[in-house]
Amino acid sequence: MEFAHLVHPVNLRSILHGSGKKRCSLLAALVLSAMVPGISLAQGDGPGAQRMIPVGPWVVVPTYIDISSNQNFQQSILINDADINADLYGVSMLHAFDWGGRYAQIWITPLYGRVSGDIEGIDPGTGEIRRISAQKTGWGDPVVSFKLGLIGMSPKDLTEFGREPEQFQLGLFVSATPTLGDYDSGDLLNIGAGRWSLKFGLPMLVPLGSDQKLFWEVHPGITFYQDNDDPTGGAQRREQDPLFKVENHLVYEFSQKLWGSLDLAYQKGGETTTDNIADDNEKDHWGGGLSLGYAVHPAVSLQASYGRILKESDDATGEMFRVKVAVLFP
Repeated sequence: MEFAHLVHPVNLRSILHGSGKKRCSLLAALVLSAMVPGISLAQGDGPGAQRMIPVGPWVVVPTYIDISSNQNFQQSILINDADINADLYGVSMLHAFDWGGRYAQIWITPLYGRVSGDIEGIDPGTGEIRRISAQKTGWGDPVVSFKLGLIGMSPKDLTEFGREPEQFQLGLFVSATPTLGDYDSGDLLNIGAGRWSLKFGLPMLVPLGSDQKLFWEVHPGITFYQDNDDPTGGAQRREQDPLFKVENHLVYEFSQKLWGSLDLAYQKGGETTTDNIADDNEKDHWGGGLSLGYAVHPAVSLQASYGRILKESDDATGEMFRVKVAVLFP
């Protein structure tokens, strides 16, 4: 399961070295920079997902996501001819630290949600395939993520962070999703995935211009999936090909408290094979959206995002609305 991240440090440097009210705004901007895993559609994990923050503080981020699509709850499997709605509630905990002189960061995200919709399945009474309405509420698979700075990402605490303009940054990102969520192969729709997934990424930050107001964020990544030996529908095994995704965010700082982003992502792969028969559900689509972030308090920030699938070659549909509140604990 892929989890998007929250908010943004675009204006962090200028605020850090201010004083009084201006310096108070720093903490709000800092919270807006936190990386918060959360389910994403084709538009990707979201702006600010891989930006650096000062080492030391913890950030806690309650998140709500509303999704309408023809994909499973995790947005990892395309389900042909399905119409599915999902509500997700997550709380992410984020911490950055110095690991042997390198910048490092961890995320821990428990999830709870509800999924409902219409999907083709086997009628238990007649054994025939027909369109069935189903729903389920429960715990999702948690997500544990780690990032290590490779280029341009030296660890800095609150007193050091922002003293120099941001340069090109490159990191190594790893995220694991264990099978701890609610899953029952007898249910057509599930909150848990019934198998592990492991994602590797190389997130990059490219400053555009010398005024440090415009940034290009690029997040290429690939996700690998464990076989599911107890899939839905009475099958024996379901395999899934790796899923490649690259997302782009053009982020602009309007003021010390307000920023916006144009979001665009492409993903391909992830076809499933059930009992050695291909399911003809490979992903191949573009998604895009808009995001806005605002610091409402020195230690509290908000982000809202809207996204949808823009162009597809796989009959995928999807629309998402996401709201996050980030709270900083220094």
